[in-house]
Amino acid sequence: MRLLWFIFLIMAKLLNILGQDTLLLSPKQMKKDIDFFFNFVSEVHPNMYAFVPKDSMEKRKCELYEKCLKPLTKFEFQREIRQLNSMFDGHTAIIYKTYPDAPGELFFPLNVIAKGKQLYLAEDEDDREILSINDIPVPHLLQVMTRTFNVENKAMHDLEITFSFPRFLFVLTTCRSPFTLCVKDKTGKDSVFTINGKEQVHAWTRLFTGTMKDFSIYDSESIAILNYNSCRYTDKKEIDEFAEWVDWVFKKLSDDGIKHLFIDISHNGGGNPKINDIIFRKIEHDSVSYPLFNEIKISSQLLKRDVPLFFLRPVARIKYGKNYGTTLKITYSPVKGYNGNIYLIQGPVTFSAALEMAAWFRYSGRATIIGEETGGMTAGYTNVIMAQLPYSKFPIQSSCNYYEYPNGQMDRGFLPDVPIKLDYTKAQYELEDLKRFLKMIEENKKTW
Repeated sequence: MRLLWFIFLIMAKLLNILGQDTLLLSPKQMKKDIDFFFNFVSEVHPNMYAFVPKDSMEKRKCELYEKCLKPLTKFEFQREIRQLNSMFDGHTAIIYKTYPDAPGELFFPLNVIAKGKQLYLAEDEDDREILSINDIPVPHLLQVMTRTFNVENKAMHDLEITFSFPRFLFVLTTCRSPFTLCVKDKTGKDSVFTINGKEQVHAWTRLFTGTMKDFSIYDSESIAILNYNSCRYTDKKEIDEFAEWVDWVFKKLSDDGIKHLFIDISHNGGGNPKINDIIFRKIEHDSVSYPLFNEIKISSQLLKRDVPLFFLRPVARIKYGKNYGTTLKITYSPVKGYNGNIYLIQGPVTFSAALEMAAWFRYSGRATIIGEETGGMTAGYTNVIMAQLPYSKFPIQSSCNYYEYPNGQMDRGFLPDVPIKLDYTKAQYELEDLKRFLKMIEENKKTW
């Protein structure tokens, strides 16, 4: 009897993990989910056609209808509907929960490097390019993957594919083990070989680090690095603990008389922008002021989120109409604090709230900015409103706010003062890396 009960519990757990993803959705249900997403974005977004014209978007929607004319599982449906993401900004998307590693599933076992429409075997002496996997051309596989990413930042796409290729191949395509690869070496010679998959999804590099913060100090060199990997703190206790940690970091910097501080936000994809202020308040700076244009789309979804008393929502409608736009003057009062040399490391993963930190350092002039162009653009869309598709239950989100920094462009991020190619295989930069950066900064100064 106990054995039967144990088997029942195991089966229940498996059904709980996999059942929702194998449940068939009818064509009618999928069409309603598709329409719900477009209607939601149309209501919430300031300009849903900012990147793709209306007729092209309608064409993509009709193509999606055609792919959903027969029942699909949620797992299959998400392959199709998530490809709508490539028409929108990074804050507007269909989000699919991370699919659990199913028992017995075999994943692609090799490390790869993605470069545009090409895919290479990593750490390969012959620098072999993968031409196809299971007879599916690599350009097609990469197109399917990149269509699930936002349209804003192409540099980020290669990084995401490089770091998550085994999972993307499993979730977004029908490629399954064994994997037959057609490859080409640097002499142009083609060859074919087959490999079996493995059960564990590997991550040979670390696009997003495992910790939200870290700190290393090298007293003998008077160098320190503060790794600010995320600002996704919302709970008061978490914010207070982060503030205490920042207090400790800057006290340590002061007590040890550290001359050079690197702040690395190259892994920071955003979160709560107010967290940035905790760091700003520890850095000595003069008065900081810069304009930021801000336009909010006034929708029923926005009012539900921001106006708790429903009878005040018509008042807001009358006051603001459909849009509320203004140029904000972002100001910070002078602060006495850490007065050493600061070097901000930014890159294509620097996005959303982390972009605001990059902007602060740029307009304050308080740091030498190194690395690569930010993933967040100098003009674009932000301020997310969430919802859920009615049948597949996928979470969705849409921007409701347009922002524009001085002379901002929707296809350009903030550029570094000193361009440095970043190595995302490193969880954090070590002393030798930082000394190399300082040497490059000094050499660059000679050309200023």
